[in-house]
Amino acid sequence: MHLLFIDYDWNNLRVMQNVFELWGYTVTICSNKTQVGQIHDRESFDAIITELHIPGENPAELISLMRRRWTITPIIVLTENHSVKFAIQAMKDGANDVLQKPMEPEQLRGFLAGMMGPLRGEGMSAS
Repeated sequence: MHLLFIDYDWNNLRVMQNVFELWGYTVTICSNKTQVGQIHDRESFDAIITELHIPGENPAELISLMRRRWTITPIIVLTENHSVKFAIQAMKDGANDVLQKPMEPEQLRGFLAGMMGPLRGEGMSAS
């Protein structure tokens, strides 16, 4: 599984990269919209995990850029913003889900496993 992590905090990015790579994931990291824009169009991801409050960036533009390039890739927003209004806006902009920070890598891994199984048809019972 190939994940794209976006966060302004390089320490957070490195922790997530190291932990998820130890678990066998392929991880690409970016700290701003410019770096996201430089990723080759043919590169695909199984999920995008992003912090939206990146200094100097417009959250709606960041989600829009990702959604245009990776139309079916799930986009998960991690945020410290407790606002329901923020979560609704992020999902209107194209995010698939909004999760509360802080989130331990193990929690995120469990969430991804639960989300990706149904998207791939796994875990569905034949009745």
